[in-house]
Order: sequence, then structure tokens, then C-alpha cells
Amino acid sequence: MILIDSEGKDENILEICSAIRTDKEMRNIPVIAIISNDTTRGLISKMLEMGVNDYISSPADSHELYARIMTQTKKYFYYQCLRGDYISQTQNILDPVTKLHNRWYFEYCMSRIKVIDNKFLLLLDLDNFKSINDNYGHLAGDIVLVDLVNTIKELISTDDMFFRLGGDEFILLLSNSTKEKAEAMAAKIIDAISKKRVAVDDYYNNLVEISYQCSIGISPLLKNQQDTIRKADKNLYQ
Repeated sequence: MILIDSEGKDENILEICSAIRTDKEMRNIPVIAIISNDTTRGLISKMLEMGVNDYISSPADSHELYARIMTQTKKYFYYQCLRGDYISQTQNILDPVTKLHNRWYFEYCMSRIKVIDNKFLLLLDLDNFKSINDNYGHLAGDIVLVDLVNTIKELISTDDMFFRLGGDEFILLLSNSTKEKAEAMAAKIIDAISKKRVAVDDYYNNLVEISYQCSIGISPLLKNQQDTIRKADKNLYQ
């Protein structure tokens, strides 16, 4: 909690509050201003716009000031709890390496889909990913994963959904699609990735360029999630 007493110079509150709200460590801390009795409504509005959470006229009644401090403190801790819950939930549904939604969120989204018409699933498998990790290290593997994701993101629309199932497996859900469009998207992805070269450090800290490939299996969205993945997985190796 930050308590600012204007000591008759209310304009100082604007300057102080501006400094607080631009400080990374203090920007979210509640601010209560003690203002003069003759402070104009216009100046009070500017204080609130600047980030003052509450104000009280001087001389401040101790009981009223205490109540206002307690109210702002409770709001602050409630905000922190909500923020913590949001961060925790976000971390639980995002893959830490690629920042894509993870398997859990994929399964959640699949359970929420009511209309399966014109939706196709692409199952992507990064070829020989284990050999990249074995020959160049897991950090190099992560670089390849991120490059793969960024490459595909440039090709898909905002209506499509992209997930990392885990390891070297990814899923792309295409909306408003057809078999022909899904096949065209798969071909476009494979072609774009075939041209990629990624700079990584080998085990001896030498910078080397490596290439990578992926395989893609396609299935229309079926009523059963596992049947959809199974069909896409079967088409992956045909």
C-alpha cells in the first residue's frame, strides 16, 4: 500500500503517481491520496486517471483512512490471487518449449466441438527427431521444434488450432476445410519445412546448420477423438 499526502500541493500527487505506475515493481500496488479540502473535481479526475485507487480529504479521519486502506489491501490481494490463478492455468495448458497449447487442452477443445463437418485433423510427426537430440543435444532439438512451429504458424489461418501433443508430435485442426484443402495445406507445410535450415551448436560448441523433415497424416474429424487420431496416424505411414 502506498499512501501519498499532498501536504497542500495536490499537483505533486500526479507526478508521484505517474512515477509509481511506470515502475515495474510498484505499478500494481494500490495508491491512496490524502488531498486538500479545496481540491477541484477536475484534479481529482486526473488523479484517478493517473492511477490513484482512492482518496480522502485532509485532515483524514483515522477510522475512515483505516477502512479505505483495508479495502484497497483486500482488492490488491484478490487481484494477486486471480493473477496467480490465471498464470497457473495458462502454464497448465501451454507447452513450455513451443508455447503451443498442449495435449490436455487439445482434448478439452475436442470435447467442446459439437459440429464436426468441414473440419480436418492433421497429425504431424517430426522425422528422426531423436537423432537430432542424440547428435546435437536437446537444446538443438528445442530450436528445431520452435522453428517448425513458427514456420507452420505463418501458413495457417487464425481459425485453425495448433497443438503439441508431446515429443515430436503435433496436431493441426483445420476449420472450414475439405479433403483437398487439407491435403494442400499438408503439402505446403512439408514443402516449407524441406527448405528450412536451422543454426545450432553441436556438442563441441561448433555452429552448424541442420535440416529437418516431417510427415503428416490427415483425417476428417470423427465423432470419436481416438478414432480421428488413429486414422490420421494410419495415413501418416501410408
